[in-house]
Amino acid sequence: MLEYVGLVLIGALVGLVVGLVVKEKSLGHVGNLAVATIGSVAGGFLFGLLSLQLRGPIGTLLAGVFGAVAVMAMVIWIKSWPTP
Repeated sequence: MLEYVGLVLIGALVGLVVGLVVKEKSLGHVGNLAVATIGSVAGGFLFGLLSLQLRGPIGTLLAGVFGAVAVMAMVIWIKSWPTP
């Protein structure tokens, strides 16, 4: 349970950083925080499913950052598609 609290905090931090770095295609503060938090928790969950259990705070940090960045990148990429 404590691991997921860490993942939520990591996701919120990554969302904040992405909002500062990517201003044009950003989802806004709340959108960035929500998407990165969901991505961070999903990354931690997927690392567990794939038996890539990285123990301790470093493992939680790596899984959270990987998931948050991956989901944020996908959302920004989809958002940049041209509309018909």
